[in-house]
Amino acid sequence: MSGSKWLVIAMACAAACDLEPAPKKRAEQAAASTSTSTSTSTTPTPSQATGSGSDVSDACMAVGVHFADVWINEAQNAQDRATLEQERTLMVRRTALACTKAGWTEDARACVVNAKTRAEVSACQKKTAEGSGSAQR
Repeated sequence: MSGSKWLVIAMACAAACDLEPAPKKRAEQAAASTSTSTSTSTTPTPSQATGSGSDVSDACMAVGVHFADVWINEAQNAQDRATLEQERTLMVRRTALACTKAGWTEDARACVVNAKTRAEVSACQKKTAEGSGSAQR
């Protein structure tokens, strides 16, 4: 009887070693990680950048997207670029809101959209201030 007792214990141990989580859990985890990685985009859609989309104009959204592109493209190093990429949606949103709320003129919006460098974008600040009238930060 003691021999069969050891046999039962050995079989129980062997069976326990073969146990693993149900495949369904692994499939759910894979699906969750896939949906997270595929939903990440470098350029935000208007709904991602603005939330409801009704508080910024399309013209100002284009200004915001271009502003973020210029700022990211002129990053000093890979770490700065990565940080700016993570903040892209926020940069687009803030720029688009500032443009819309301050009422930037067509000339000011065109200046930013045509800018190729940070220095050129900064030079447009005078024109954006003209469009805002008395509204200052």
